[in-house]
Amino acid sequence: MKNHFDHVVVGGGPMGASAAKYLALGGARVLLISAPEPAADRAGLRSSHNDLSRLTRGLDGSPVWAKLAQHSIARYKELERSSGIPFFTESGCLTLLESAAPDAVDVAANLMAVGAAAGVRCDPLDAAALRTRFSALDVATGARGFHERADAGWVNPLDYVRAQIEVGRESGLTVWPDIMISAERGAQGVSVRTAGGLECTADNALFAQGVYSLFAEPLFRQQELSVFARTVVRVELDAAQVAALEGIPSMIVRGASDEDNCYLVPPVRYPDGKHYIKIGGGRRAHMLESLSQLNEWYAGDGDPEIAARLLCRLEGLVPVTLPKGGISQACSIAVAPSGLPIIEKIHNNVGVLTGGNGHAAKCGDEVGRLGSEMMLGNARWSDGYPLNAFSG
Repeated sequence: MKNHFDHVVVGGGPMGASAAKYLALGGARVLLISAPEPAADRAGLRSSHNDLSRLTRGLDGSPVWAKLAQHSIARYKELERSSGIPFFTESGCLTLLESAAPDAVDVAANLMAVGAAAGVRCDPLDAAALRTRFSALDVATGARGFHERADAGWVNPLDYVRAQIEVGRESGLTVWPDIMISAERGAQGVSVRTAGGLECTADNALFAQGVYSLFAEPLFRQQELSVFARTVVRVELDAAQVAALEGIPSMIVRGASDEDNCYLVPPVRYPDGKHYIKIGGGRRAHMLESLSQLNEWYAGDGDPEIAARLLCRLEGLVPVTLPKGGISQACSIAVAPSGLPIIEKIHNNVGVLTGGNGHAAKCGDEVGRLGSEMMLGNARWSDGYPLNAFSG
């Protein structure tokens, strides 16, 4: 392998893999350094996209996130076709505002306004209409919802990444499954070394390392990020329970407090042949302030108190008798002060692409495209994004 490239992209998550693909499609010689997917023993780097199901939708309270989502979702089917890798299940998505939500009226008005401006197709529903349309859900009096029938549902983020990489490879993208241990700027651009012994140089480097961006070397560390520990729970369902929940969409639920806010992904078949329904959200747990804290968090099973509360929420949303307990998992998210991704140059030939804020899986294609445009010198956000939207 030739060891000098036009661009090296470090980090093969939804945003980094997308950026590498777009740079390769433009004719550049691109190397993507992507940590191997962690094995069952949890060794290796972890991320929130190391799962089989992540919710996707266009509706959002932020106009910028709504635009990022709309552009990404619009490319899903073409990406599936061109890569030969399916990753999107169009189950629809329901944003449910429970009557106890203290700001439900304002949230509903904002969702309607942002959705209309972004061209998101959704049906506003009152409690009676919700019960009629979703008989498999428990809907309390006073609730209201917004149902996206199409262009929403869930994605398999691992297959989403594989699809991005497959299309990139067809245009010459080189992928190196390893972990970067050092990077330095010098006369030949940026020199990168990996744990497995690869040494290479590139004219330009883009670092898309997600939560690890906070704990990286000074060359590309993002001090502005906050990394939060999160917990998700999967509950195994038998065939009768899967049948009872047939047709339910992905869901975003806003409740009486932050602890009651959650998301739900409908039953998904996992490689063990079993079906699981997944719930996440709740209050943000503690911040992770060092690499050792992050590694320790991922070595465990999340926060048991939050997991128990999520299970209670799930039992209140779906009218089936769930088995006792579930499989709780540790997750984490990188949050920028703006609540939007960080897409910026920190040196003339070094860029950073991070801060998925819990949205990266569904929006990875568009965020990655913007990252590639930045590295090519076209970062004026001509697509209508605010000029400084993605600064750290």
